[in-house]
Amino acid sequence: MKTPSMSRAASTLVEKTLLGVKSTAIPGSGPTSTVSVVIRGGSKFESASGAAHVLERFAFQNTAKRSGLRLTRETELMGGQLSHYHDRESIVLTAKFLRQDLPFFVELLGDVVGSPSLDDFELVETVWPLAILESRAADAVPSNTALELAHSVAFRKGLGNPRLVDPDSDHVSIENVRDHFAATYTKANIHIVGNDVDTEVFQQLVESAFGSIPEGTAVSAPTPAAFHGEARVKSTAGNAFTLAYPLIGADASPAAAVLGYALGGIPAIKWATSSASIPTGAAEVSPFVSTATGYASYANAGLLHFSVTGPYSAASSVSAAAKKAASVIKSAPSSLSDDVIKRAIAQAKFAAASAVDSYEGTNWAVGTKGLGLGSVDTAAFDKVTPDAVKAVAKKIAEATPAVAAVGKIFELPHTDEL
Repeated sequence: MKTPSMSRAASTLVEKTLLGVKSTAIPGSGPTSTVSVVIRGGSKFESASGAAHVLERFAFQNTAKRSGLRLTRETELMGGQLSHYHDRESIVLTAKFLRQDLPFFVELLGDVVGSPSLDDFELVETVWPLAILESRAADAVPSNTALELAHSVAFRKGLGNPRLVDPDSDHVSIENVRDHFAATYTKANIHIVGNDVDTEVFQQLVESAFGSIPEGTAVSAPTPAAFHGEARVKSTAGNAFTLAYPLIGADASPAAAVLGYALGGIPAIKWATSSASIPTGAAEVSPFVSTATGYASYANAGLLHFSVTGPYSAASSVSAAAKKAASVIKSAPSSLSDDVIKRAIAQAKFAAASAVDSYEGTNWAVGTKGLGLGSVDTAAFDKVTPDAVKAVAKKIAEATPAVAAVGKIFELPHTDEL
């Protein structure tokens, strides 16, 4: 198992399953260590909308052993840092600390994962308000909303589940949270990764701290399937138009990520415009319009997406740029040169390496790969050929996209107008 930022220790990774707990130690002798618990429990696995988001927000609150206040103060006294987040496939809890404090923080993570209180009053007073704030902050960015809608249209269930709670329609009860906790916080669904640790000591501590967690079974989600359609939401925050192409099974390959860079590119200099076709076309329409391209990699699926954004007053320009982007995508099989693809491979490889170029990023990559979740290894891009990229380009050029329009929707195009 190898990730970009692990070259110094890739040959000495130590993977073990002790008492049913999967763990990986990345040896090192630096002054700080980082331990992450990666949990197969993201929004695609939830049975109640918003349960994964709310459960993640419960991280580092009260447990059976210590209050959230005590947990925070103890961490501060030791100079440590705690963090948590979730995505569509996983929930990740991380502690970063001085090397000598490894025993305390492994025990703390075991306490947080194994015996959280999950009290109703915490949900009402702390967790739910924070979840709503996070959700509303995301909704205030039209491009975020458009990408969420694109997932919903492209996958419907599972990967199409909303990543965040909907403050206006979701009502996540404490029972929903406890049910999701019981299903996912089990030995079958967690992978513990220690970075820059003493291997033998780390494995012993993991066995002690996590050994009593329930065995459980690996949670499952609906088998991903690709759909197309359209979602449109009014917003005065700005305009965003997203064209998304779901890819399933073998089609969800690194070549799809490379195609995104071939068409959308990334600027080599800050504030500059990429020389790729889609951003170049948008720049010709209006200086107020911008584009973004991405490839979301999941287990047995992926979503290649192209977005055009602009201020509320520039809806007509966003519309024109979106139509240009659609035209570029349709002509890609015949217009892409080997030189453009070679450049795109380098950009995709750099982006993948940068995403995990930290202890936290490495831990996520190792943990998700160990759980069979979506991840992209930079080595995979070395095997991508121009023919493979052109094959993906042909597939999406012939496909009907999942479309999401946010903003002044009566001026943004419909799918059949592209």
